[in-house]
Amino acid sequence: MTVTGTPERVASAASSTRLVASPFLAQHLLLQPGRAAGVSLPESRYEELRTASAEGGPVPAWLVDAAQQAWGTTLPASPLGYVVLVRERSPYGYAKASWEINLGCDYDCEFCYLGEKRFEGLDWTGKQQLLATMRDAGVLSLQITGGEVLIDHEFGAAYEYGHQLGMMVQVSSNGSSLRKQPIWDLFARRRPYRLTLSIYGASAGTYDRVTRNRGAFDRFIQGLDAARQDRLPVRLNVIVSDDNAHELDAMVALCRRYGFPHQVFTNMSPTIDGEANPLATQAEDHIKARSIFTGCNAGRTFSTSTRTASHLSARSAATRA
Repeated sequence: MTVTGTPERVASAASSTRLVASPFLAQHLLLQPGRAAGVSLPESRYEELRTASAEGGPVPAWLVDAAQQAWGTTLPASPLGYVVLVRERSPYGYAKASWEINLGCDYDCEFCYLGEKRFEGLDWTGKQQLLATMRDAGVLSLQITGGEVLIDHEFGAAYEYGHQLGMMVQVSSNGSSLRKQPIWDLFARRRPYRLTLSIYGASAGTYDRVTRNRGAFDRFIQGLDAARQDRLPVRLNVIVSDDNAHELDAMVALCRRYGFPHQVFTNMSPTIDGEANPLATQAEDHIKARSIFTGCNAGRTFSTSTRTASHLSARSAATRA
C-alpha cells in the first residue's frame, strides 16, 4: 500500500522493508531496499510475481530461496503482496533520476554551482506528484540532492515516499545534519542505497573557511562517526579548490581512515545561471583536462516552476543484476 497525504502521515506509515520486483531497462530485477546486491529475474518469474500479487497468491518457494541466498532474508508466510512490491512496466522506459529537492544550503562555498541560494522548492503536494510521476516513468534508481538535501523540512517524508513507491533511493549531502537524531532514525528505518557526502577540508580551520560556516567541520565529523557506527553505505567526494588543495592528501587519508570509498573532484563548473565565478576558485595545479560538453545523451532535464530541477535517464551507469 502506498500512503499519500501529509508528510506526517507518510512518515507514520513506514513499515518493515518489502522486496521490490521491477522492470529495469531490458531486465527484471528483484531488490531489497538499502542493499546493493540484487537478483536478475527471467521475465517469466516477474510475470509470476505480478500475477500472484494481483490475485493475493502466496510467496513462491523459489522466492524464499532467492531472498535467503541474496541477502540472508527470511520471508514471512504471508500473501505475496505483503512481501513484494511488484512495479508495473512503464511505456516511457526511464530507469534513473536525480532530483534537486531544494536550492538552499547551510554552507556558503565560493565555488557553489547554485550561485544565489534560494531556500525554495516544491510544496508537499508537488513533491508527491513529482515522485509519483518519476515512478510512472519507470524510475527505479532515484538520487535526492540539493542544495543541501537534509535541511529540507520535508526531506524525510519525501525519502519515505520514494521508498514506498519502490525506488532505490540515494542521497547526496554535505553531511552537516547527518549527526541529528531524526536523520539517524530515518536511515535506520529506511536504509539508503547510497549516501554520498562531500568533504571540503581535513582540519577545522580549512573546512570552516571553505564552507564559511563556523563549527561545520566538527559537525561533519560527528556525522561521519554516526555513519560508520551505523554502517551506512557512504561514498565521499573530495572537493578540491584553491583554499583546500594543500590538504588534498590529508582529505584522502581521512577517507581511508574511515574506510569509505572516495573520489577526487578538482574541476569546478559555472553556476546554474551561467555565472563563471566558481571557475576562479579552482586549484590550478590540480585542474584536469576534460572534453567539451556537447549535451547529455542519457536523458532529459526539466525544471519545475520553482527552478528545482530533475533529471531523468533512460540509461544506467550500473545495474545490480
